[in-house]
Amino acid sequence: VDGSPASYGWTILPDTTAPETTITSAPAATVQSSTASFGFSSSEQGSRFECSLDGAAYVACTSPKEYTFLQPGAHSFRVRATDASGNVDASPASHFWTVQASSCAATKTASADRDTWVLQSAPSSIFGSDSVLKVDSKSGGNARALVRFALPALPAGCTVTGATLRMYSGSYKEGRTLQALRLGATFSETSVNWTNQPTTTGTAASAPSRTSAGYVEWSVTSHVQAMYTSNTGFLIRDAVEGGGGLEQSFNSREKGTDNPPQLVITFG
Repeated sequence: VDGSPASYGWTILPDTTAPETTITSAPAATVQSSTASFGFSSSEQGSRFECSLDGAAYVACTSPKEYTFLQPGAHSFRVRATDASGNVDASPASHFWTVQASSCAATKTASADRDTWVLQSAPSSIFGSDSVLKVDSKSGGNARALVRFALPALPAGCTVTGATLRMYSGSYKEGRTLQALRLGATFSETSVNWTNQPTTTGTAASAPSRTSAGYVEWSVTSHVQAMYTSNTGFLIRDAVEGGGGLEQSFNSREKGTDNPPQLVITFG
């Protein structure tokens, strides 16, 4: 046995160096989105992080960190790393940005790109070129109107918050309830008739018939929201069909500028 073992001594100094925190991804300086996502890292492996939004107290977080439902205005984000020895970055990384007020608030009026009507007593007849759209409650001779609109583009980040279907009534019968329903499939002016008319889907919007010439209006917000997935169109009919003959005529798109069908859509 070696009577004089080799020896070596050394000293482990405590870690007193704080890590450096870096933001690796963040929103642009000005955005319209109410959601913000941040990516960040530390100069030392094994670090943990704390985040602060708009000067609030720091809370534990991980990368990426996302915030939602941010209000319009100026915002700030700060993040600091703490290494395995407990050293905290004394100069947290920060990012400042502004959320602009939404530009969604707008109302647009869409025009019909096809319309027609169908007649029970003439099940194979086609009326796509008529200047009027007839709705009638008559035993064996019910009439229904079909109309579809060229929907305006849905602005990015926006939704449909309101929609009103407007049909101009030149002739009218008082005391009726008229329904607007969403079609389950679209139609062609040149081929649709009573026999092959599309079925309807969802709930009906109702409106009373007029007591004078003018627009009949239906609230169709949910119908239009669904049409931004599948733009099928509307069917207008009497709530109670098979009556004694209550013909109502609406102006069709063939009337040109003479009170054609309108779909007024509000975005938000």
